[in-house]
Amino acid sequence: MPVMHVAALHGLSWLTVRRSEERAIERWEATRPAVPLCLVGVDEKWLGRRHKLDYKFITIVSILETGKPIWIGKGRAEETLKRWLQSLSETQKATIQLFAMDMLRAYWNAVDNTRGLEHAAIVHDPFHVLKLAGQMLDELRRDVFFRAGPELRAIGRGKRWLLL
Repeated sequence: MPVMHVAALHGLSWLTVRRSEERAIERWEATRPAVPLCLVGVDEKWLGRRHKLDYKFITIVSILETGKPIWIGKGRAEETLKRWLQSLSETQKATIQLFAMDMLRAYWNAVDNTRGLEHAAIVHDPFHVLKLAGQMLDELRRDVFFRAGPELRAIGRGKRWLLL
């Protein structure tokens, strides 16, 4: 016996199911208190190599206090984030205190070049700060290793953690 979807068993069209879902979400959103935009997170997500879309990344904007995503855009260019920033009212822009984002210069430029957001601080998320610090330590360790003479390099060769 073939497997059938519940909606098909009850004679509902996909359009009817989709409309009822949209109305349920609207009712749910209407009962939730509006959270003002104060602390905004901006991050990109790589979609992987197997997708068939014409873009490889999406930009996700979220409210940091709740972690709730509030906007998703295609790509990770400056114009992608600017589309969302330009959709904000002047009142919404005035309430934003901080943007926490990746170290992607395009995101920084989008916020920096948007009128009404001059007061908002831009900080980098802890993951990328720690990642950059780790890369800098690796670079420093390599620099110290290669400045050492051949005798000291022979001792440290293959012992990555010895130099830490």
